[in-house]
Amino acid sequence: MWLSVVRHPAVLSYVKSLLAAGVLTRLPFIFFFAIAPLQAGSPELRLLVIAPDSHHIAWASAQQFAQNAGQTLPVEPVLASTPDSPQASLEPDLLLMPLRSLATQVPALDVLELPFFYPDINAVQRVQDGELGRMLKQKARQSGWEVLAFLDEGMQVMSGNRRYDKRINLTGMRFIELRPDPMAKKQFLAFDAWTETISPQSQQQLLQQCRVGSRTTSLQELWSERLDRVHLSLSLSRHRYEGWVLIVPEARWQRLPAARQSQLQSLANELTQWQRREALQREAQALENLQQAGMTVYTLSAEQRRDFRERLPLWRDLLSDRLPLDEREALVAAATAGLGLPPKQAPQSPDQPNNSQ
Repeated sequence: MWLSVVRHPAVLSYVKSLLAAGVLTRLPFIFFFAIAPLQAGSPELRLLVIAPDSHHIAWASAQQFAQNAGQTLPVEPVLASTPDSPQASLEPDLLLMPLRSLATQVPALDVLELPFFYPDINAVQRVQDGELGRMLKQKARQSGWEVLAFLDEGMQVMSGNRRYDKRINLTGMRFIELRPDPMAKKQFLAFDAWTETISPQSQQQLLQQCRVGSRTTSLQELWSERLDRVHLSLSLSRHRYEGWVLIVPEARWQRLPAARQSQLQSLANELTQWQRREALQREAQALENLQQAGMTVYTLSAEQRRDFRERLPLWRDLLSDRLPLDEREALVAAATAGLGLPPKQAPQSPDQPNNSQ
Protein backbone atom coordinates (compact mmCIF):
# COMPACT_ATOMS: atom_id res chain seq x y z
CA MET A 1 0.00 0.00 0.00
CA TRP A 2 1.20 3.51 -0.83
CA LEU A 3 2.40 5.38 2.26
CA SER A 4 3.87 8.80 2.88
CA VAL A 5 5.28 10.93 5.64
CA VAL A 6 4.70 14.58 6.50
CA ARG A 7 7.33 16.85 4.96
CA HIS A 8 5.91 20.25 5.88
CA PRO A 9 8.65 21.55 8.24
CA ALA A 10 6.35 22.85 11.01
CA VAL A 11 4.15 19.76 11.08
CA LEU A 12 7.08 17.35 10.78
CA SER A 13 8.78 19.05 13.72
CA TYR A 14 5.58 18.83 15.76
CA VAL A 15 5.02 15.14 15.01
CA LYS A 16 8.65 14.34 15.83
CA SER A 17 8.32 16.15 19.16
CA LEU A 18 5.23 14.08 20.02
CA LEU A 19 7.03 10.89 19.09
CA ALA A 20 10.07 11.84 21.14
CA ALA A 21 7.84 12.54 24.13
CA GLY A 22 6.07 9.22 23.71
CA VAL A 23 2.73 10.97 23.16
CA LEU A 24 2.03 9.06 19.97
CA THR A 25 3.10 5.65 21.28
CA ARG A 26 0.35 3.23 20.26
CA LEU A 27 -1.85 6.30 19.81
CA PRO A 28 -3.41 6.33 16.35
CA PHE A 29 -4.21 9.47 14.46
CA ILE A 30 -4.96 10.55 10.91
CA PHE A 31 -3.24 12.82 8.42
CA PHE A 32 -5.10 14.32 5.47
CA PHE A 33 -2.78 15.47 2.66
CA ALA A 34 -3.02 17.55 -0.50
CA ILE A 35 -0.58 16.94 -3.33
CA ALA A 36 0.97 19.98 -4.95
CA PRO A 37 1.16 20.15 -7.85
CA LEU A 38 -1.75 17.83 -8.54
CA GLN A 39 -1.07 15.02 -10.96
CA ALA A 40 -3.57 13.97 -13.58
CA GLY A 41 -6.01 11.45 -12.17
CA SER A 42 -4.81 11.91 -8.58
CA PRO A 43 -7.21 12.79 -5.73
CA GLU A 44 -7.30 16.40 -4.63
CA LEU A 45 -6.90 15.27 -1.02
CA ARG A 46 -5.12 12.19 0.22
CA LEU A 47 -6.01 10.88 3.69
CA LEU A 48 -3.20 9.07 5.41
CA VAL A 49 -4.68 7.14 8.33
CA ILE A 50 -2.16 6.13 10.97
CA ALA A 51 -4.03 3.54 13.01
CA PRO A 52 -3.40 0.05 14.38
CA ASP A 53 -5.64 -1.61 11.78
CA SER A 54 -8.58 -1.19 9.47
CA HIS A 55 -11.03 -1.99 12.29
CA HIS A 56 -10.25 1.22 14.17
CA ILE A 57 -12.77 4.06 14.28
CA ALA A 58 -10.10 6.33 12.79
CA TRP A 59 -10.09 4.35 9.54
CA ALA A 60 -13.89 4.25 9.47
CA SER A 61 -13.96 8.04 9.93
CA ALA A 62 -11.55 8.54 7.04
CA GLN A 63 -13.65 6.37 4.76
CA GLN A 64 -16.79 8.24 5.76
CA PHE A 65 -15.12 11.59 5.13
CA ALA A 66 -14.15 10.44 1.64
CA GLN A 67 -17.65 9.15 0.96
CA ASN A 68 -19.21 12.44 2.07
CA ALA A 69 -16.79 14.44 -0.07
CA GLY A 70 -17.76 12.43 -3.16
CA GLN A 71 -16.65 13.67 -6.55
CA THR A 72 -16.80 17.36 -5.63
CA LEU A 73 -13.66 16.97 -3.50
CA PRO A 74 -11.97 13.63 -4.33
CA VAL A 75 -10.36 12.04 -1.28
CA GLU A 76 -8.28 8.85 -1.08
CA PRO A 77 -7.88 7.28 2.38
CA VAL A 78 -4.56 5.47 2.90
CA LEU A 79 -3.94 3.29 5.96
CA ALA A 80 -0.52 3.14 7.61
CA SER A 81 0.62 1.72 10.92
CA THR A 82 3.44 4.19 11.60
CA PRO A 83 4.07 7.92 11.04
CA ASP A 84 7.57 7.14 9.72
CA SER A 85 6.81 5.53 6.35
CA PRO A 86 8.77 7.71 3.86
CA GLN A 87 7.47 7.66 0.29
CA ALA A 88 6.58 11.08 -1.06
CA SER A 89 6.88 14.71 -0.07
CA LEU A 90 3.42 16.08 0.68
CA GLU A 91 2.11 19.21 2.32
CA PRO A 92 -0.74 18.41 4.75
CA ASP A 93 -4.09 20.12 4.38
CA LEU A 94 -5.86 18.60 7.39
CA LEU A 95 -4.97 16.40 10.32
CA LEU A 96 -7.18 14.32 12.57
CA MET A 97 -5.44 13.42 15.81
CA PRO A 98 -6.28 12.55 19.40
CA LEU A 99 -7.38 15.47 21.52
CA ARG A 100 -4.65 14.72 24.05
CA SER A 101 -1.95 15.02 21.38
CA LEU A 102 -3.08 18.49 20.34
CA ALA A 103 -3.34 19.44 24.03
CA THR A 104 0.46 19.28 24.21
CA GLN A 105 0.36 22.48 22.13
CA VAL A 106 -3.05 23.79 23.24
CA PRO A 107 -3.25 22.95 26.98
CA ALA A 108 -6.68 24.58 27.33
CA LEU A 109 -8.10 21.46 25.65
CA ASP A 110 -7.49 19.60 28.92
CA VAL A 111 -10.76 21.05 30.21
CA LEU A 112 -12.62 18.53 28.05
CA GLU A 113 -10.90 15.67 29.90
CA LEU A 114 -11.57 16.67 33.51
CA PRO A 115 -12.27 13.43 35.43
CA PHE A 116 -15.72 12.97 36.96
CA PHE A 117 -16.73 16.45 35.77
CA TYR A 118 -19.03 15.56 32.87
CA PRO A 119 -21.91 13.18 33.69
CA ASP A 120 -21.84 11.53 30.25
CA ILE A 121 -20.63 11.96 26.68
CA ASN A 122 -23.71 13.99 25.77
CA ALA A 123 -22.60 16.62 28.28
CA VAL A 124 -19.15 16.75 26.66
CA GLN A 125 -20.77 17.26 23.26
CA ARG A 126 -22.93 20.08 24.59
CA VAL A 127 -19.93 22.06 25.81
CA GLN A 128 -18.02 21.34 22.60
CA ASP A 129 -20.92 22.74 20.57
CA GLY A 130 -21.32 25.79 22.79
CA GLU A 131 -19.33 28.71 24.14
CA LEU A 132 -16.55 26.53 25.57
CA GLY A 133 -16.03 24.93 22.16
CA ARG A 134 -15.70 28.36 20.55
CA MET A 135 -13.26 29.41 23.26
CA LEU A 136 -11.13 26.32 22.71
CA LYS A 137 -11.10 26.82 18.95
CA GLN A 138 -9.82 30.34 19.49
CA LYS A 139 -7.07 29.05 21.79
CA ALA A 140 -6.06 26.53 19.12
CA ARG A 141 -6.09 29.25 16.47
CA GLN A 142 -3.69 31.31 18.57
CA SER A 143 -1.38 28.28 18.64
CA GLY A 144 -1.48 27.85 14.87
CA TRP A 145 -4.33 25.36 14.36
CA GLU A 146 -7.83 25.73 12.96
CA VAL A 147 -10.16 23.23 14.64
CA LEU A 148 -12.89 22.06 12.28
CA ALA A 149 -14.42 19.40 14.52
CA PHE A 150 -14.31 17.63 17.84
CA LEU A 151 -14.84 13.90 17.37
CA ASP A 152 -15.56 11.13 19.88
CA GLU A 153 -14.05 7.83 20.83
CA GLY A 154 -15.86 7.36 24.13
CA MET A 155 -15.69 7.79 27.89
CA GLN A 156 -13.01 6.07 29.93
CA VAL A 157 -13.82 3.03 32.06
CA MET A 158 -11.61 1.05 34.46
CA SER A 159 -10.60 -2.58 34.22
CA GLY A 160 -8.54 -4.82 36.47
CA ASN A 161 -8.77 -7.71 38.88
CA ARG A 162 -10.54 -5.58 41.43
CA ARG A 163 -13.91 -3.93 41.05
CA TYR A 164 -13.42 -0.18 40.71
CA ASP A 165 -16.95 1.02 41.33
CA LYS A 166 -15.73 1.71 44.88
CA ARG A 167 -12.99 4.30 45.25
CA ILE A 168 -11.38 2.55 48.21
CA ASN A 169 -10.52 -0.37 45.94
CA LEU A 170 -8.07 1.79 43.96
CA THR A 171 -5.83 2.23 46.99
CA GLY A 172 -2.29 1.12 46.18
CA MET A 173 -3.20 -0.03 42.67
CA ARG A 174 -1.03 0.47 39.57
CA PHE A 175 -2.66 1.75 36.38
CA ILE A 176 -0.91 1.21 33.05
CA GLU A 177 -0.69 4.17 30.66
CA LEU A 178 0.54 3.97 27.07
CA ARG A 179 1.50 7.64 26.76
CA PRO A 180 2.41 10.46 29.18
CA ASP A 181 -0.73 11.78 30.87
CA PRO A 182 -0.16 14.41 33.59
CA MET A 183 -3.86 14.67 34.45
CA ALA A 184 -4.12 10.92 35.00
CA LYS A 185 -1.21 11.11 37.45
CA LYS A 186 -2.98 13.81 39.46
CA GLN A 187 -6.26 11.90 39.31
CA PHE A 188 -4.89 8.58 40.54
CA LEU A 189 -2.71 10.22 43.18
CA ALA A 190 -5.91 11.67 44.65
CA PHE A 191 -7.29 8.11 44.79
CA ASP A 192 -4.12 6.79 46.51
CA ALA A 193 -3.20 4.89 43.33
CA TRP A 194 -0.38 5.42 40.85
CA THR A 195 0.34 5.25 37.13
CA GLU A 196 3.15 3.82 35.06
CA THR A 197 3.75 4.66 31.39
CA ILE A 198 5.00 1.76 29.29
CA SER A 199 5.78 1.19 25.60
CA PRO A 200 4.87 -2.43 24.86
CA GLN A 201 6.21 -3.83 21.60
CA SER A 202 3.36 -6.31 21.25
CA GLN A 203 -0.07 -7.08 22.58
CA GLN A 204 1.43 -9.95 24.54
CA GLN A 205 3.79 -7.58 26.36
CA LEU A 206 0.87 -5.32 27.23
CA LEU A 207 -1.19 -8.22 28.56
CA GLN A 208 1.76 -9.41 30.63
CA GLN A 209 2.00 -5.99 32.29
CA CYS A 210 -1.75 -5.89 32.85
CA ARG A 211 -1.75 -9.20 34.73
CA VAL A 212 -0.68 -7.15 37.73
CA GLY A 213 -1.72 -3.72 36.47
CA SER A 214 -5.06 -2.08 35.70
CA ARG A 215 -6.18 0.03 32.74
CA THR A 216 -8.40 3.02 32.15
CA THR A 217 -9.42 3.81 28.57
CA SER A 218 -12.40 3.54 26.22
CA LEU A 219 -14.40 0.34 25.85
CA GLN A 220 -13.26 0.06 22.23
CA GLU A 221 -9.62 0.17 23.25
CA LEU A 222 -10.11 -2.33 26.08
CA TRP A 223 -11.64 -4.80 23.62
CA SER A 224 -8.93 -4.10 21.04
CA GLU A 225 -6.29 -4.87 23.69
CA ARG A 226 -8.25 -7.99 24.71
CA LEU A 227 -7.91 -7.20 28.38
CA ASP A 228 -10.68 -9.70 29.07
CA ARG A 229 -7.90 -12.29 28.89
CA VAL A 230 -6.18 -10.96 32.03
CA HIS A 231 -8.79 -8.83 33.84
CA LEU A 232 -11.86 -10.05 35.69
CA SER A 233 -13.69 -6.79 36.34
CA LEU A 234 -14.93 -3.87 34.24
CA SER A 235 -16.21 -0.77 36.05
CA LEU A 236 -18.29 1.63 33.94
CA SER A 237 -16.96 4.76 35.61
CA ARG A 238 -17.25 6.76 32.36
CA HIS A 239 -15.25 9.36 34.18
CA ARG A 240 -13.10 10.96 31.48
CA TYR A 241 -13.47 11.85 27.80
CA GLU A 242 -11.44 10.24 25.00
CA GLY A 243 -11.68 12.39 21.88
CA TRP A 244 -10.17 13.46 18.58
CA VAL A 245 -9.82 16.75 16.72
CA LEU A 246 -9.95 17.50 13.00
CA ILE A 247 -7.56 20.39 12.42
CA VAL A 248 -5.83 22.45 9.74
CA PRO A 249 -2.52 24.29 10.15
CA GLU A 250 -3.65 27.91 10.49
CA ALA A 251 -1.27 29.23 7.83
CA ARG A 252 -2.61 26.67 5.36
CA TRP A 253 -6.20 27.47 6.31
CA GLN A 254 -5.70 31.16 5.62
CA ARG A 255 -4.39 30.38 2.13
CA LEU A 256 -7.54 28.46 1.21
CA PRO A 257 -10.28 30.28 -0.73
CA ALA A 258 -13.37 31.11 1.30
CA ALA A 259 -15.43 28.66 -0.74
CA ARG A 260 -13.04 25.80 0.04
CA GLN A 261 -13.01 26.71 3.75
CA SER A 262 -16.81 26.59 3.76
CA GLN A 263 -16.82 23.25 1.95
CA LEU A 264 -14.36 21.67 4.37
CA GLN A 265 -16.24 23.00 7.41
CA SER A 266 -19.50 21.61 6.04
CA LEU A 267 -17.88 18.20 5.48
CA ALA A 268 -16.43 18.30 9.01
CA ASN A 269 -19.85 19.09 10.48
CA GLU A 270 -21.37 16.20 8.55
CA LEU A 271 -18.61 13.87 9.71
CA THR A 272 -19.13 14.93 13.34
CA GLN A 273 -22.76 13.85 13.36
CA TRP A 274 -21.99 10.48 11.74
CA GLN A 275 -18.92 9.86 13.90
CA ARG A 276 -20.70 10.53 17.18
CA ARG A 277 -23.32 7.91 16.33
CA GLU A 278 -20.66 5.47 15.15
CA ALA A 279 -18.63 5.89 18.34
CA LEU A 280 -21.68 5.16 20.51
CA GLN A 281 -22.43 2.01 18.51
CA ARG A 282 -18.83 0.82 18.73
CA GLU A 283 -18.69 1.45 22.47
CA ALA A 284 -21.92 -0.50 22.97
CA GLN A 285 -20.63 -3.39 20.86
CA ALA A 286 -17.32 -3.44 22.74
CA LEU A 287 -19.17 -3.61 26.06
CA GLU A 288 -21.26 -6.52 24.81
CA ASN A 289 -18.11 -8.30 23.60
CA LEU A 290 -16.35 -7.84 26.95
CA GLN A 291 -19.37 -9.13 28.85
CA GLN A 292 -19.67 -12.17 26.61
CA ALA A 293 -15.95 -12.82 27.12
CA GLY A 294 -16.64 -13.24 30.83
CA MET A 295 -15.83 -9.88 32.44
CA THR A 296 -18.00 -8.88 35.38
CA VAL A 297 -19.43 -5.41 34.79
CA TYR A 298 -20.05 -2.88 37.57
CA THR A 299 -21.95 0.39 37.24
CA LEU A 300 -21.25 3.34 39.52
CA SER A 301 -24.10 4.86 41.48
CA ALA A 302 -24.45 8.63 41.87
CA GLU A 303 -23.12 8.30 45.42
CA GLN A 304 -20.07 6.34 44.26
CA ARG A 305 -19.29 8.92 41.56
CA ARG A 306 -19.57 11.66 44.17
CA ASP A 307 -17.11 9.78 46.40
CA PHE A 308 -14.55 9.74 43.58
CA ARG A 309 -15.18 13.38 42.71
CA GLU A 310 -14.82 14.63 46.28
CA ARG A 311 -11.30 13.22 46.53
CA LEU A 312 -10.07 15.18 43.52
CA PRO A 313 -8.16 18.47 43.70
CA LEU A 314 -9.86 21.66 42.54
CA TRP A 315 -10.73 21.48 38.86
CA ARG A 316 -8.39 24.37 38.08
CA ASP A 317 -5.52 22.44 39.69
CA LEU A 318 -6.12 19.45 37.44
CA LEU A 319 -5.56 21.65 34.38
CA SER A 320 -2.07 22.26 33.05
CA ASP A 321 0.05 24.62 35.12
CA ARG A 322 1.28 26.04 31.81
CA LEU A 323 -1.96 28.04 31.90
CA PRO A 324 -2.23 31.05 34.22
CA LEU A 325 -4.63 30.71 37.13
CA ASP A 326 -7.21 33.15 35.76
CA GLU A 327 -7.34 31.28 32.44
CA ARG A 328 -7.83 27.94 34.18
CA GLU A 329 -10.66 29.42 36.25
CA ALA A 330 -12.27 30.88 33.13
CA LEU A 331 -12.16 27.50 31.40
CA VAL A 332 -13.80 25.76 34.36
CA ALA A 333 -16.45 28.49 34.53
CA ALA A 334 -17.21 28.08 30.82
CA ALA A 335 -17.43 24.30 31.18
CA THR A 336 -19.76 24.69 34.18
CA ALA A 337 -21.99 27.09 32.26
CA GLY A 338 -21.98 24.65 29.34
CA LEU A 339 -23.44 21.99 31.65
CA GLY A 340 -26.30 24.38 32.38
CA LEU A 341 -25.25 24.97 35.98
CA PRO A 342 -24.87 28.29 37.81
CA PRO A 343 -21.20 29.04 38.65
CA LYS A 344 -21.64 28.04 42.31
CA GLN A 345 -23.10 24.66 41.34
CA ALA A 346 -20.03 23.28 39.60
CA PRO A 347 -19.16 19.73 40.68
CA GLN A 348 -17.47 20.28 44.04
CA SER A 349 -14.40 19.06 45.85
CA PRO A 350 -14.09 19.12 49.64
CA ASP A 351 -11.44 21.87 49.38
CA GLN A 352 -14.02 24.37 48.18
CA PRO A 353 -17.50 23.07 48.99
CA ASN A 354 -19.50 26.24 48.53
CA ASN A 355 -17.70 28.24 45.87
CA SER A 356 -17.09 28.16 42.16
CA GLN A 357 -13.92 26.42 41.06
